[in-house]
Amino acid sequence: MADLPWLGVTVRVQLQTRRFFCQQPGCPQQIFCERVPTVVAPSARRTRRLTQALCQVGFALGGEAGARLAHALSMPSSPDTLLREIRRTALPPPVPPRVVGVDDWAKRKGSRYGTILIDLERRTPIELLPDREAGTLHQWLVAHPEIEIVSRDRAPQYAEAARSGAPHAVQVVDRWHVLKNLSEAVQRVLARQRTSIEEATRRMREHQQTPPEVPLALPSLSSSAATEIERHRATRYARYCAVKQLQRQGVSQQGIVRTLAMSHNTVRRYVRADTFPERARYRLGSRLDAYLPFLHVRWAQGVRTPTVLWQELRNQGYPGTVRMIERYLLRLGQRLKGLTAQESAQFLQVATTFKTPSVRQVTSWLQRPLSALTLEQTQFVTHLCEGTPDIRVVRELALAFRQLMQARTVAALSAWVETAAQCPVPEVRTFAVGIRQEYSAVAASLEYPWSNGPVEGQVNRLKTIKRQRYGRANFDLLRARVLWTA
Repeated sequence: MADLPWLGVTVRVQLQTRRFFCQQPGCPQQIFCERVPTVVAPSARRTRRLTQALCQVGFALGGEAGARLAHALSMPSSPDTLLREIRRTALPPPVPPRVVGVDDWAKRKGSRYGTILIDLERRTPIELLPDREAGTLHQWLVAHPEIEIVSRDRAPQYAEAARSGAPHAVQVVDRWHVLKNLSEAVQRVLARQRTSIEEATRRMREHQQTPPEVPLALPSLSSSAATEIERHRATRYARYCAVKQLQRQGVSQQGIVRTLAMSHNTVRRYVRADTFPERARYRLGSRLDAYLPFLHVRWAQGVRTPTVLWQELRNQGYPGTVRMIERYLLRLGQRLKGLTAQESAQFLQVATTFKTPSVRQVTSWLQRPLSALTLEQTQFVTHLCEGTPDIRVVRELALAFRQLMQARTVAALSAWVETAAQCPVPEVRTFAVGIRQEYSAVAASLEYPWSNGPVEGQVNRLKTIKRQRYGRANFDLLRARVLWTA
């Protein structure tokens, strides 16, 4: 039988045991072999310690990767053997949990999901369920009456399972999910108020005393890319017009989905929008952005040597490299190529004006106090709230809700819900109704320290294990590997 390697050398042990014969003629088995249970299992070809070592490798790395490591360690084994050892291993029962966290995980995103349960006191997984149905979680909770607190997201099936399977347990809604739902409500409001965002941007440019628009056909860095962007926009706009036409005819959202073969989320977004929702062109900020006005002034003065400009910017605190300035000056020269001196000066002036922010950016700004915003962001939020009273109300309610969530002020929650339920903005009223329906769970999230943060971390770990398995992530193998560390 095979044994653990010795100094990198594969070892095989020849074990000689005694054979016993039964003298009773009625015995069904006449010959018996002497057992050595501490060394090897019956009929095994590997010692127990080698089997245990291979099992540890299989749990840690899976079949394919584990087999490669086992060969490198002079313990040759096949991937199938490692998977069989994982399946044969009986996992020890977990410690009875008192506080559990529940969340779903995707077997196949958008199609099939499962449920993971975490012991929040020990921060270890205790069970994987094959689906996310309320009945499955209900049966598991009934089998564990020792549970006192259930932390969950706002999924209705988990709420129903916790109410029926553990009626004595306190339900705690994850605070991050509640704030995420608030941000989604604010974002839906802004998606309907795109004209207000554009008007606030126009007022920002007027405040900067620069022309709001440039009637110039400025050359793009990539004409083919610009043509492709315009072609996609025309397709989206045609679909938007088709949705609006069917909406005016009284067709339901589900009917529009069937007629146009579009996603239900896209149809719902177009139905709610008053104007065509432009797709935001996101751009990551650069360390050079704060110094662009100075660069443009020096460019207009004729100073265009990257090294000279880099030295001047370094004296002002610029932390970047000269290569970044070279790339920007190259793009700037291509933009200004073919323009007259007056047109170039006008472009350099407009290039540093306030850019129209995306809906997601404005959503973040509205939910932050003015002290946490930059001067430009503060001015934009002020113009936006002055021009649209509904957005001003949404901002006040969002800031008040975030403040009470951060301060864990349970007494202020009821008053906020009553105020938000009378808000003229339908998205905020819908959010308030949802909070009222789960009032006890939301209030408990302010009283108890538990959240679904450790659960989300274990879900990420589960995804990593699932993607390492080269398509062999059957539920029993996945469950064994996830629960092995616990």
